[in-house]
Amino acid sequence: MQLITNPVIVIAIISFVNVVLQTLISKKFMDPKKLKQLNEELKEYTSALEAAKKAGDKKLLKQLEKKEKYVSSLQSEITKATTYQMLLSLALTLIVFYMLSYLYKPQVPVAFIPTFLIFPSKDSNFVSLDYILWFMISSIFFSVIVRKLLGMS
Repeated sequence: MQLITNPVIVIAIISFVNVVLQTLISKKFMDPKKLKQLNEELKEYTSALEAAKKAGDKKLLKQLEKKEKYVSSLQSEITKATTYQMLLSLALTLIVFYMLSYLYKPQVPVAFIPTFLIFPSKDSNFVSLDYILWFMISSIFFSVIVRKLLGMS
């Protein structure tokens, strides 16, 4: 088996693996259906509270105040899940960048894209991308595909 040495392919593969892992982490800690349900409950509570304040309905305000502890727990649950997922994703990305920094040096081009994709009126040939930019572009591309395949978007 031949070792892949093309930096464009190596970084794209690493980016794909990173995106898959981050998406699975996100799915594990933040079930999209549950998160959507919790956000809908919060939205309903907030709109009912605003309507009650606007109308001056003291009876409804008292009922909503009783629900406040439950709503706080919902907000806490959402914040905990998103924070934990974000920290894990950040740690994973930092590990990947640390590993890539041993393979490639910043400001050394690893990929090139035609300038007409960025500047339609320019006549020059290509824009060079270092490993960081190529990783980011690859991650965005793969993120859209992986999230669609795993039903996260």
